[in-house]
Amino acid sequence: MSDSWTWDYDPDAEHVVGGMSHEVVTEVERLAEQLTVLRTR
Repeated sequence: MSDSWTWDYDPDAEHVVGGMSHEVVTEVERLAEQLTVLRTR
């Protein structure tokens, strides 16, 4: 496998969450963290 492989599309954080309220972004981050914890158990 080549070490030079990259994504063809690599959006930045503003593109992904642009327009969402801070509260929504915070809640999504909280839920993602909980999923991570569940996965490691």
